[in-house]
Amino acid sequence: MLPLVDSYLLWGFLGSAVRGLCWFSGLFLAFAVVSGAQKVAQKGVPFMAALEGIALQMPRIILFTIPAALLFGAVSNFVEMSAKGEVTAMMAGGMSIKRLMRGPLILTAFLAVLMFWLQETVVPGAELRKGELLVKAASVMATQGFKIVDLRPDGAVERVVQAKSFDPDKKLLLEPRIQIFRLDNTVQTEIAAKRGFWDDKLKVWTFQDGIIRTNPDNKQAASVKIPFTETTIQAKMAPNPTNLKGVASGARGQIDRQNYEMVSWQQLSAYRAEKLAEFTKATGKERKQLRKEVRGLTYGIHDKFAMPLVAFGMVLVGIPLGIRPQRTASAGMAMGLSLIVMLSYYMFWVLCTNVGKGGIALPELVAYLPVIGLFITGSVLIAKKS
Repeated sequence: MLPLVDSYLLWGFLGSAVRGLCWFSGLFLAFAVVSGAQKVAQKGVPFMAALEGIALQMPRIILFTIPAALLFGAVSNFVEMSAKGEVTAMMAGGMSIKRLMRGPLILTAFLAVLMFWLQETVVPGAELRKGELLVKAASVMATQGFKIVDLRPDGAVERVVQAKSFDPDKKLLLEPRIQIFRLDNTVQTEIAAKRGFWDDKLKVWTFQDGIIRTNPDNKQAASVKIPFTETTIQAKMAPNPTNLKGVASGARGQIDRQNYEMVSWQQLSAYRAEKLAEFTKATGKERKQLRKEVRGLTYGIHDKFAMPLVAFGMVLVGIPLGIRPQRTASAGMAMGLSLIVMLSYYMFWVLCTNVGKGGIALPELVAYLPVIGLFITGSVLIAKKS
């Protein structure tokens, strides 16, 4: 069993960290709820689908708020202990700052393992399920009809595409209509049909049982109606459902968009091996581009292993920040110090992420720079407090 003082420090730190986790995750959850409500109200997403989508975001929210919660827990717990004179009593009894950190670090080690499990198992599965929901929601919204307006470079309307309904699985349009406009904003040609089918190979729409009208709204020019049984329309009609599914779900789609936090490091490693094989065979500009992609994937893999280490860095910084003279310790100080450290860290992390994903610098170094910064800052603070 842990010594009494370690148990006391561990449970006090845990309580403060749980409060921080509730506050920070609650803040991100509120944004997710607002976003879900907008999709329900404006885009017609079914309520249950939006609710499930919000629930599926919780693992990623928890994963990214654990470091912030640990920082807040460390600062808050030791600020409270400083205010009550407990830190002074413990240090007067012969305990060093490093000895005070043992209990919180034991809990941090457990939470670091939990973070790695979440990012490798739970988050990729939840994101895959959320992608499937997006495809289903797109299908539901499409059945309610859609309208696409294509503009000219000067902002004038060039073409309007409408349909009563759209089935992404069958690639079927019901009652489609295309209107092509002149520069004076009058309709030059209108094509209407009962149904239209998308041809993946030719990338065209085939309309059936319809009519083509010229000058339908121009009284000065003759209007001509040409009925047809079947005709091919070379026009931009609607998003290809196959492409929509590829973007909305699947690990490959997430990796292509450099959303490395949505997939596991095994998936990143497999994709990197494929790109590395292409790189060895490529030449010229293609080789330079592939080198950047391989470096970006290498960064994503190392960032996976750096993430759990952030938990230790936050605690190393938070504990010495929380140890204050008794007369200066206050509850509001914990939140203020935590926010300053978190903002500084995330600004540096975003900078390193952009550099790492862009394949500009050495990915093995860039991925660990934010963690190294936390460890150096914590070590300096511990030395000064001691």
